[in-house]
Amino acid sequence: MEYYKIPLQFKTGRSTKGKVRLIVLLVCFLLGINNFLSAQKSIDEPLSESVNQYLIEKEPELLSSAEQEDDLHQIFECESCNHRYPTGEISGFLQFDTATFDQSADSVAAFGVINNKTAVRRARLALIGDLAPDIGYKLDADYATSGHPSARDVFIEFRDRPIADRLVFGNTKVPFQLEALTSSKDFTFTERAPFFTFAPFRQVGIWADGSFENEMGTWSIAGFRVGKGGLVLNHSDDGHGFAIRTTVLPWYEDGGHYMLHTGFNYS
Repeated sequence: MEYYKIPLQFKTGRSTKGKVRLIVLLVCFLLGINNFLSAQKSIDEPLSESVNQYLIEKEPELLSSAEQEDDLHQIFECESCNHRYPTGEISGFLQFDTATFDQSADSVAAFGVINNKTAVRRARLALIGDLAPDIGYKLDADYATSGHPSARDVFIEFRDRPIADRLVFGNTKVPFQLEALTSSKDFTFTERAPFFTFAPFRQVGIWADGSFENEMGTWSIAGFRVGKGGLVLNHSDDGHGFAIRTTVLPWYEDGGHYMLHTGFNYS
């Protein structure tokens, strides 16, 4: 494995004009954050005042009257309709992979000197939010890939549909294999198990997800364009595929202390 050093430079110029421009941009950025926080505060205050006033007036009856509970729910629902869209939240994480070797003379003679290595395994930056109360989106990229950033989850999702709980359009994980669907933030080790090689993983397509009664089972189905990932998400000549996955909890007791999880998937 070879590593290349890529110099990163940020130039503002030696002239006074370059420094002034940088200061102006910084001030504009800070003012924008301040305006955003002020707007959010003005949105939240009416809701808090309405709820507080309601609790003051109706507190004696609140716990005993189902009618008052419905009224309170309507207050929350009505005030939340004024929520501003789209919304956005920045997320991300870093993972480092390091290896240290201690070799004997026989090992050096057989394989040569194996150098210690440390590298950034994953460097993810994502923008997650909603376009409407029942429409969400995610734009996720990994900057630790060789040569260029690589798109990960880039999709729009429609929640609470008539048949499916969720419809997804874009580039995301194909519903196949629990090993592939588990987030890299929840791994026991740095990498997935070897049989992950057979999973289609992330592809461009359409997904539908849902759950059975009492959430004791799930189902997923997807149709997708087979691709190789990266920032070029549409691979018109690489073929098509589909995948289905279902899980069932035939035994679930004591809040999950005793349980049996079963599943089936096909791609």
